[in-house]
Amino acid sequence: MHGSPRLTQGSLMAAMVCLEKGSGLRSGAEGFIRLSFSPWGAPVLFVKKKDGSFRMCIDYRELNKFTIKNRYPLPRIDDLFDQLQGAQYFSMIDLRSGFHQLRIQEEDM
Repeated sequence: MHGSPRLTQGSLMAAMVCLEKGSGLRSGAEGFIRLSFSPWGAPVLFVKKKDGSFRMCIDYRELNKFTIKNRYPLPRIDDLFDQLQGAQYFSMIDLRSGFHQLRIQEEDM
């Protein structure tokens, strides 16, 4: 990969100001949102919702230009349902909670 999407000083400052002023983010976000000096970045924007809280939005368009496309696309949903015909037992995995279980080296953040 050549080059990298640059996080502009303006978007970084906007995100930090929102965090400092208490943008309505849950305290659970503490430890997940932090300052980074990585050459790879995407602008962060906090949008106010109807209830007064804020939603964190990230613009990945520039970063996506540098990512390697997935060579193994997901199968079509109707093909997956066809494979389930006649099955008796099903299991479920909670990928949302599992996402934050992956360890990331300090220098990669």
